[in-house]
This record gives sequence, C-alpha cells and structure tokens, in this order.
Amino acid sequence: MTPVLWRLLRTYRWRLAAVMGLQALAGLCSLLPWMLLAWLAEPLARGQAQPALLALVLLAVLAWLGCQALAAHLAHRVDADLCNDLRLRLLAHLQRLPLDWFGRQGPDGVARLVEQDVRALHQLIAHAPNDLSNLLVVPLVALLWLAWLHPWLLLFCLLPLVLAAAGFLLLRSARYRDLVLRRNAALERLSADYGEFAHNLLLARQYPGAGIQQGAEASAAAFGEAFGAWVKRVGHLAALVYVQLSTPWLLAWVLLGALALDALGVPLALGQACAFLLLLRALAAPVQALGHGGDALLGARAAAERLQQVFDQAPLAEG
Repeated sequence: MTPVLWRLLRTYRWRLAAVMGLQALAGLCSLLPWMLLAWLAEPLARGQAQPALLALVLLAVLAWLGCQALAAHLAHRVDADLCNDLRLRLLAHLQRLPLDWFGRQGPDGVARLVEQDVRALHQLIAHAPNDLSNLLVVPLVALLWLAWLHPWLLLFCLLPLVLAAAGFLLLRSARYRDLVLRRNAALERLSADYGEFAHNLLLARQYPGAGIQQGAEASAAAFGEAFGAWVKRVGHLAALVYVQLSTPWLLAWVLLGALALDALGVPLALGQACAFLLLLRALAAPVQALGHGGDALLGARAAAERLQQVFDQAPLAEG
C-alpha cells in the first residue's frame, strides 16, 4: 500500500473495518451448515430426524448469505468512492506537472494511469479486505475443528494442499521470472500499440499494412510468442497444481485416506468422514488464493506503485 492510498483509506477505515467484520461473520456462518450436516450424518443414517438442527442449518445459510452480500456491497461502495477521490486528486496533480512529463508518457500514458491503473486497484480495495477475513477465519476454524475430530486424517488431507502451495511458490520463483516479465512487457506494448491504432483509424486506412497497423500486428505477434513460451514452460506444472486443488481430487483424497485408516484399523465415524468431505474445500481456499487472485493482487500493487510515482513528480512552482 502506497502513502497516497493510505491517506485516502483513512477516510474509509471504519467502513473497511465493518466490511472485514461482516465477512468474518459470514465465514463463520458458512461453516455452520457443513458442521451441522456432518453432525447429523449418523442420526440421519439411523433414521432419526433432527428438525431443530435442520432449522439451524437454514438459519446459518441465511445469515451467511446476508452477511456476505452486505460485506460485498459495502466493499464495492468504498472502492467506488475511493477511486473517484483518487481520480480527482490525480487530475488535480496532473494539471500542475510540466509538459515534458506528458511527452514522456506517450499518447495513451495519461489515459492508462487515470483509467486502467485506477481500475486495477479494484482487487486491492474491494476484494482484499473480504479475502483477508475469509481466508484467515474460515480455514483456521475448519482446521481446528478437523484437527479435533481426527488429526491423522487431517495430516493426510493436508498433503495435496502443501504440494499445491509449493507448486505456486515455484511458479513465482526466479526460475520463471524472466518469462513472466517478458509476457507482461509484451502485453503492455500490445495494449499501447492497439490504443494508438484505435485512435488513428483514418491514418491506418490510408496506409494499410504499414506504420500504425504494422506496429500493432508486430506487437500481437510478439505477445503471442511471449505468451506461448510462458505457457510452454509453466503449463504442465500449473495444470498439476490446479488438479491438486480440484474438488473431485480432494474428495477422492479424503476417501483414500478413510480407506487407508480403515485398513490400518484406525476408527473413523461416519460423521467425521462427512466433515472432512464437506470442509476440505475451506482449507484449500488460502492455497487457491495464490493463483489468479494473487496475480490480480500483484497487478493492483504494481498499479498503486505507478500511481505513487506520478504523485511523487514535483509540480511546477506557482507564480
């Protein structure tokens, strides 16, 4: 978080705190239906109805959906208000910058700052507070409850999550950093060239196959090459990581662990097995956040740093 964003966020700190509190409450309520259903597994298997617990399941679902909807609404209102304030402050600062700075930004540089970079902060403002509460509270409570139910099965079920987390860390390591930088640079160049092409369609029609059109086509080819090289290196590993986190794999892994414990003579009740089947996805959420959600968050941080560099530019002296 940059200094400018910190100063703007101070105005919205209580609303963001309410968002995080509501999301934490929604996370706890989201666990209750699964915990109650796991508790009901054995009575229902014996044909014993539990209407009171079923009513609690319904109430927990309603509380979960209500708190989550309210948290999402408040977070997006904060995002809209803060981005509006940031654009106004950015435009006021741009009016005081020297003309040579605008020349160095290129034809679409200022528009990219005001629109794309400010819009990229959406992940950081509207989703990060919700994700922070949801990815801390829900997995921690689920982990503690499953550890209390059956620690040995929990250790077995954590293995694919640990392997997936290691895979994500490897994908972000220096081994693939050059490919990622090349892909990002090619995408930025493609965006800039196509922006110039879109703003000069008449000129492109007058000189087809040359000039602006040729530059846009060359950028598209360069991006295709960079993207293909990146996919060729990371595709197999990324596919394995996402298979480890897929619902069918996790459910099959729980069943495999249950069968292994049964073969070893370790007792496992029906309710315990159901709890792991229902809640293992909650444990996988923090690892899944290292994927595309993490990429979006890194992009938002990069946009915030670029905006901070603009605010750090010394304005012209008045007078």
